[in-house]
Amino acid sequence: RMAYQKMPTSIKYNKQALLAGLEDVALMKNVDDTHKPDGRTFDLKPVMGVIEQIFRQTPPNML
Repeated sequence: RMAYQKMPTSIKYNKQALLAGLEDVALMKNVDDTHKPDGRTFDLKPVMGVIEQIFRQTPPNML
């Protein structure tokens, strides 16, 4: 029987980075496939205003 050897930390992190990279590629492909520009525009200023208000009202220990 082969003895179990603990994987070196650097290899483990590289494996995690590789898996994260593959997930990123799959996500970006999905976004690209489902979000084709059609010429419509949307004003994001009101949405950003709401988000800013939420951050201003959030206690510092929750950020």
